[in-house]
Amino acid sequence: MSRMDGLCDAMYYKTQFNIARTSLEEIHCTEVGLIDAYNHWHNRLHEADRGLMKLEYGPPQPACLHGTLAYAEKVLQYRAEMDLAMRCMTEAEEQLKMTIKIRKRTEKEQQLYADKLDDIEVEKMGQCVEDDD
Repeated sequence: MSRMDGLCDAMYYKTQFNIARTSLEEIHCTEVGLIDAYNHWHNRLHEADRGLMKLEYGPPQPACLHGTLAYAEKVLQYRAEMDLAMRCMTEAEEQLKMTIKIRKRTEKEQQLYADKLDDIEVEKMGQCVEDDD
């Protein structure tokens, strides 16, 4: 391999390595955001669950409230909130799983480029030794 080919290869692998590193930084931010989103919806789920439990099993509600439209609307509101939270948690979990797969693949690519750069360095060192002879 000529020096120019080695230099071009080194520049290519260094660029790909840096792209992978930048991608990993962005992936990390995405993972943190998805975990935050999951935790947010998890908290909302528990808030709605507590509200529903308090409504159904808490201190007795005034007799005029039970069986009324207002009571039914409140129960439906809490159940809808719980349903939304569960769906959002599931979506965040699925996206996080996909993001982790992408991160692992990108880490492998980054390691591949690092190994290629190491190989080029070793080859360059070998050429320097040959040039000294």
